[in-house]
Amino acid sequence: MKIIQIMHHSYSPHGLEPKLYDEGWHVRVAKEILKRTKEYEIECWRPEKELKKVLICEEDEITYKISPSFYLYFGREYSLSLLREIKKESKKDDIIIHLHEMHSHLSYLIAYFYRNLPIVAQHHGGFPPLYTLLKSENPLRFLSLLEYIPEKIAFRNIDYFFALTEEEKKYISNLVGQDKVELLTMGVDFDVFKPMDKLYARGMLDLDPNKKYILFVGGSRKEKGGKFLLASLSKIIKKYPNTVLLVAGNSINSDMKSIIKKYEIEKNIKWLGKIDYNKMPILYNAADIFILSSLREGAPIALIEALACEIPVVGTNVGGISEIIKNFKSGLIIPPKDSNAISEAILKILEKPAMFKVNRENGRKYYDWNYIIKRYLKIYEELSSVYYKEVY
Repeated sequence: MKIIQIMHHSYSPHGLEPKLYDEGWHVRVAKEILKRTKEYEIECWRPEKELKKVLICEEDEITYKISPSFYLYFGREYSLSLLREIKKESKKDDIIIHLHEMHSHLSYLIAYFYRNLPIVAQHHGGFPPLYTLLKSENPLRFLSLLEYIPEKIAFRNIDYFFALTEEEKKYISNLVGQDKVELLTMGVDFDVFKPMDKLYARGMLDLDPNKKYILFVGGSRKEKGGKFLLASLSKIIKKYPNTVLLVAGNSINSDMKSIIKKYEIEKNIKWLGKIDYNKMPILYNAADIFILSSLREGAPIALIEALACEIPVVGTNVGGISEIIKNFKSGLIIPPKDSNAISEAILKILEKPAMFKVNRENGRKYYDWNYIIKRYLKIYEELSSVYYKEVY
């Protein structure tokens, strides 16, 4: 039995090289599966618009395959080559297709043309056509209406769905029925993201042990709501002048620059740039508070990682943030685009941090990789018995 993990998009538009080895979610899932079982062959596929021919290689028991692709309107990506590769594989082996993102033209085509193959789809924060129509500012957003029917048809051919949020679960359930959908995020390694001594963590990062540190991950992307967080900072500094906002991300946008200038808060911000993922547990533990000021989200892994490190959190009431906070039984939920709410929540935690003790073990039941992969393997087994009359 072969499990093919398929990412739905190229990396080049996101500023990444079209390399074979990457840490996209399809690859992370593949590696986590292989840590727990060798019963399946695992392949990781994705499209790449910068390529002219299919690239294939193998590393650490995973076969990587990248197929040429092209774009049409509204950033929609297609790969006829990838579709042909599925056909070839289905003739050689018993396969299960695991799609990483379901709101995607490439995923629709795979589900439509290969309806006789077992297909699992994992939501990664994409939005359905009607959401795009209502929320997007793109002048071509009306074209999303053309996608509603194709998506509905394609979803009927998918055997099982994993949704990131209750909102997404409800949406899919209305199309295909509740018995084919469950809530499941991506996982976190709780043996890596765990509490450590705060002074030690700060020493590792050369941070002042006597200051208050607020951690923000997201940089300049507007949907992360950085400008609202920055606007809240002056009120926090008035009460706690030694507060520093740690910003992990590559750049700063014009709105953020103007707010920094207006409130004269540059000295209270430390720009970290891109952080090596291996250093993230140290960074979380060095902070007093982790803040997500997002305007939209799926189920942010950074929030789960911070809570796994038992760091108090503040998050906006969008996407799956409230569900994550509920499962860890700690944190404050605030409305998006509200600087006053941000400052009040942060001040509340700074004043009484003991009130926000994280229930790490309860969160672990939902977000540890062991739980996530166990659910995947269970569905793979069920599909293999239905399609191939075998149990692996």
